[in-house]
Amino acid sequence: MQALPQATPVRLRSPVPYDIWAAVVAFADFYTLAAISLVCKELKHEAAKHLWRSFTLRVDPSFDDIWGRRHLEEGCAIILTERRYLRVQNIRIDIQSALGAELEPEVDKTLRTIFHTLHHCSSLRSLSITSAHHRTKIARSLSLQPFAFTKLQHFSTDLFCDENLHGFWGRHQQLTYIELRAVDPGISNVPSPLPSLEGIYASLAHHTAVIPGSPVKSVHISGLWEGECTLLMHNLEQSTSPGGIQHLSMEIFDTEVTAHPYTSIIANLPHLKSLSVTHGDMADRDDRAAAINALCQLQELEVFEWGGGSAAGQADIFAACSKNCKSLRQISFRWGNYFQRKFVRDSEHAAWGIVRQ
Repeated sequence: MQALPQATPVRLRSPVPYDIWAAVVAFADFYTLAAISLVCKELKHEAAKHLWRSFTLRVDPSFDDIWGRRHLEEGCAIILTERRYLRVQNIRIDIQSALGAELEPEVDKTLRTIFHTLHHCSSLRSLSITSAHHRTKIARSLSLQPFAFTKLQHFSTDLFCDENLHGFWGRHQQLTYIELRAVDPGISNVPSPLPSLEGIYASLAHHTAVIPGSPVKSVHISGLWEGECTLLMHNLEQSTSPGGIQHLSMEIFDTEVTAHPYTSIIANLPHLKSLSVTHGDMADRDDRAAAINALCQLQELEVFEWGGGSAAGQADIFAACSKNCKSLRQISFRWGNYFQRKFVRDSEHAAWGIVRQ
């Protein structure tokens, strides 16, 4: 591994101590860092430590094929210039253009350039890859490349979890968080287990097959049908985390929901500390009572967020959970993607206060 250039002596002619300048630079966004780097050599050197930590290679669907390929290749050239790849820790690759799919040699050349660039990023900790048109080629390239990102902890992708990714999973057993955003239910061959995995975001319930044998404690399911509750619970209860699943977020597709997700999943996860549930209305009062009873069994629950349903359902849940969930400190109710009501309290016996409406 190549060593980073040594710091040059700093002699800023400013009444502000250099330590304060360093703190300001550390919290600046990309555009502010770019402006700071133009002030003087000393601040340019300080900004360079942070300026290239994150980089995005993105091609929108509106891009012309030739311009799209050129844009990606120029982005790779920027990373390779002045050894910036030594500082890059987070890369997001988002290719939503065909890049001229009929010109296969040209597309392959661009993809090879991208992976040549990734090969140099030895400090990479987070990698996100999405592609609407080149999933198979990218997955095969990830698996066949002889190198491994030894520091990689977070991996996000919409690539299909099929045999094309086996080599990648095998070389990156140190991953602690993955996002599987592929939405094709016909392709399911996720890695299992990943011995360091602590969190997973899954677009589909069958992606949770990675959980058995892995120490997962945080799970987000963005698409769940009631009929998949048994499959999901089977995978959740096989986590090797000492405390089991502690953080769960579920978005249920069904327009009318019964108590089944609550009685079959939530009631069987007694160590939950945070829970987020989003679904349509629960019209049947018996189902609502059964769901509330399942929630009231969560004595370690600290944060609860509930999306959807009626105002009457929210009132019933608030009354029951605020009384029976002794550790609960925050309850949020929302419609769509916006919070409507958020209640907090400092202790079990403290009064609830509303902080957002």
